[in-house]
Amino acid sequence: MSYTFLEHGGEEGILGKGKTLESAFSEAAKAMFAVMVDIKKVKPNKSIKISCESDNKESLFIEFLNELLAQKDILNMVFSKFEVTIKE
Repeated sequence: MSYTFLEHGGEEGILGKGKTLESAFSEAAKAMFAVMVDIKKVKPNKSIKISCESDNKESLFIEFLNELLAQKDILNMVFSKFEVTIKE
């Protein structure tokens, strides 16, 4: 499991890698927040649950990241640890 940063048209892109879809989503979420803050310094003191729905994996990925960004703004928090469960 890991993540990397990619050049994407002058913006920062992310790529999450994992043995499962869930771990790839988790790594991508870490990458997204690592662009904003040093996530190694973010202690996971509080947990929240989010839920997303989509007809395909690609759209689900976008919905997942968008919901994390929304919660970051709503709760004025950043996140460093992610537990992802994907149901068919």
